[in-house]
Amino acid sequence: MKMIKKALYLLLFSPTLLWAHGNKTPLHNSQTYGSPMLEYRQDHFSGESALNLALALLPDANWTLDLDKSVQSPAGQHEHYTLFLEGRKLAFQALSLHYYNNGSLLIQYPDLPRPLANLENLKIDTTAMRLELDCQRMHSEAGILALQDILLPGYNLDFFGPEGAHFQAFVAGSEIFNLADNRRYGSDSTCTANIFLPDPLSTANVNYGGNYSDNNDGTNSSLNAQRFLRNFTASFDNGVFKLENADIKIDDFSAPSVAPATSTIPVFNYTRADDEFEDVNAFFHLSHYKNYIDSLGFTSIPGSQISIDVHALSDADQSYFSPAESRIYMGEGGVDDAEDADVVIHEYGHSLISGAAANTNRISERAGMEEAICDYFAISWSLVFSPNQRDRVFNWDGHNAFWPGRSATSNKDYQTLSFNSNIYQHTDLMASCLLEIRDNTSRQIADKIILEALFTLQNNSTYPDFARMVIQADANLYGGAHFQVIKTAFVRRNVLSSDFSLEEPGNPFGIRLFNTLGFIKGESLMLESDDSLSHYALRDAQGRIVHEGNLEGRAAELNFSISTGLYFLEVQNLKGEKASFKVLR
Repeated sequence: MKMIKKALYLLLFSPTLLWAHGNKTPLHNSQTYGSPMLEYRQDHFSGESALNLALALLPDANWTLDLDKSVQSPAGQHEHYTLFLEGRKLAFQALSLHYYNNGSLLIQYPDLPRPLANLENLKIDTTAMRLELDCQRMHSEAGILALQDILLPGYNLDFFGPEGAHFQAFVAGSEIFNLADNRRYGSDSTCTANIFLPDPLSTANVNYGGNYSDNNDGTNSSLNAQRFLRNFTASFDNGVFKLENADIKIDDFSAPSVAPATSTIPVFNYTRADDEFEDVNAFFHLSHYKNYIDSLGFTSIPGSQISIDVHALSDADQSYFSPAESRIYMGEGGVDDAEDADVVIHEYGHSLISGAAANTNRISERAGMEEAICDYFAISWSLVFSPNQRDRVFNWDGHNAFWPGRSATSNKDYQTLSFNSNIYQHTDLMASCLLEIRDNTSRQIADKIILEALFTLQNNSTYPDFARMVIQADANLYGGAHFQVIKTAFVRRNVLSSDFSLEEPGNPFGIRLFNTLGFIKGESLMLESDDSLSHYALRDAQGRIVHEGNLEGRAAELNFSISTGLYFLEVQNLKGEKASFKVLR
């Protein structure tokens, strides 16, 4: 999403709304909803049922799984599952299985509490919500929300309205949790066209103003000189060239009604004073960008043809992607959004994330991070054509009197930041990390790593989560060849600590651990060693010792009465050598 209307912003993020039969209804929009996501890895996975293993990680035997999507990436196969408990769909979170080509398995699953609250009668006026949101249709299903220490029964609500409007919320009793706008605000023949590469300010290396102004879609010799003749592939049907292919379609589905550009000859030559210019500019960039994404091996995303209306939203200065419709809406307020390749690629980036990741309903920090990732995609693409003004996102559409645009550089300290309803407040931090990785590797390497990391994004992922996902994607694609470059970019801004390591504690002293899967189910851990054992210590995720004791001989059996969670088992032999293992209960 490029930006959000002020009225809608106030609607979604005001502290109270009058939807509870005359009483003020608490509206919770926070990054804290949903349980923390845990990970289980096996470096050499074989001979077991990954689904059974995943279910064993959950605290209640009554959870069931339903496959939501299965997508392929260059590094492996990714399956995202919806979770149900007693017929109620878990809100905002999923369980994901990642089968990598190197033989490893990654399971991402929520750290769910066991206690189940009683179902309260619904006191929310959902009809009033629908009318307030200007949505004609509402879908409701039984749901359940994982809070910090309890499972809360309620209802998952989807509201659908005109212009691709789609809102999602979880409601229970008289409370509304995370009301979210789910739009992402952002036979063939060769044809030629004059288009911006990526925008007139970057190629001219000037600031907005003078001859380089919108001037109500006016053109002049300065702006015309920043057009470049390029080729693209369009469809040819019954003597007419159309801006459509298997992946991209220029369409007309939002006011004002402007028919997409067509031609009886393979030439689309316009200036920005013509409505057709925006059609061609968007189609060129999206078609070539999708071809580039395919060349990196990501042919499975976004997973459907994306339709784009570049004259949409009644001339509003706004653009967004609607996952429910596979459509991109681009406004014409201020500078026409489709004239700026940054806006075009940013919005398409949302479709790639929607196709790859487990969830579509994002929560505060995760929502802002997605905007930052899409900003990175935009800058990375623009740098193909011009190195100028690389610190700016939406260089032509923003950074002017209409709106300030965004930045792709930052030296912010992540640990000092707070995340709230303004999801755009800290996009510069993540975008600058990703751009630094690109600067110190290459466009293709960085883009491929970051695209691969999208498949492990979860609904409530944080900046440090995504940093680890990027590092893990490099490990899966390139054997960790770029680890130090990636780590440095995130450490510089305190997203990761300087002592971060991807390596799991090793086994250098002949100390071996068995039956970790059985341990999850309550069975014992089995130890073997080439030398006599002397001591063990079991630490929780915060590093606190929860059990310790002495050992004898070269084998041992350990079991503990502990709660569900992640632990680290330290084992020492008589020589004083230590090995450490990650285990889950």
